Amino acid sequence: MILLRVPSSRSFSAGAFDRMTTLMTAEALLFYSLGLWAFSASRVMLSAFYAFQDTKTPVQVATVTMIANALLSLVLMGL
Repeated sequence: MILLRVPSSRSFSAGAFDRMTTLMTAEALLFYSLGLWAFSASRVMLSAFYAFQDTKTPVQVATVTMIANALLSLVLMGL
């Protein structure tokens, strides 16, 4: 995904994007791709915790993640 982000953005737009719009879309795809491994791993880990009948740990991790997400969004908004 990372290596083919520009060609895939260009083909997705079907000629409707100019060069700058294609590059901006490719940049967004780059950052989404960087986080894809974490999303996939969290889904696998969530299933594993539920299989072991441990429901407290995923809730605690989700709470910490939500707080970190909110704080980082506020901090990074100015960048």
